[in-house]
Amino acid sequence: MIEGIIFDMDGLMFDTEKVALKVWQRIAREQGYEMSDAFVIGMLGRKHEEITEDIKREISPDFDTDLGWKLRTDYVTEWIDEEGVPLKEGLLELLAYAKANGIKMGIASSTHDKVVAEYLIKAGIDEYFDGIASGYMVENGKPAPDIFLLAAKQIGVAPERCLGLEDAPSGIRAASGAGMKVIMVPDLLKPTKEDLNFVDQVATTLADVIVCLQDC
Repeated sequence: MIEGIIFDMDGLMFDTEKVALKVWQRIAREQGYEMSDAFVIGMLGRKHEEITEDIKREISPDFDTDLGWKLRTDYVTEWIDEEGVPLKEGLLELLAYAKANGIKMGIASSTHDKVVAEYLIKAGIDEYFDGIASGYMVENGKPAPDIFLLAAKQIGVAPERCLGLEDAPSGIRAASGAGMKVIMVPDLLKPTKEDLNFVDQVATTLADVIVCLQDC
């Protein structure tokens, strides 16, 4: 029986990955470089330190990544302030169902916990969550299971009784490694045959997760 749900954030709860993609390409152009869609998509769900290494190696060792990360936060936050937090389809229905059925909820996001908390408040859904685990709180980022294990500990539910929800390959591997049941709700990346080895189900929207919870 599922007693807890651990959510990824960007691309899973909020439709922010598409915004971040354009933002990183803007940041690169401002420094005189180009970033392909594939390169930015490859960043999804990973720790900032690992992404920084990739940028220095693949784009340029002279790329100002410190400025890049600051601008990434500033530009996305600026967009959200103007447009609002873009909720993924089915999120509100799933949150309401889980709360009504006494299922604890937490977040496992590579994004800084202060930013996560800010987005939750702006979206008006902060009251649903019992914990926020950030990539900054663990030694090993996704695809290591550390962040999902921390999130399960925060909400007080054993990992094997948790459902991990993710949209990216690194995330599904992390949730699976933590011993959780895993559902992938794809965003920018569609699951490969290898990815399917790490998931129990692929859902079209978060609303589809409700059916799984009813059957678990």
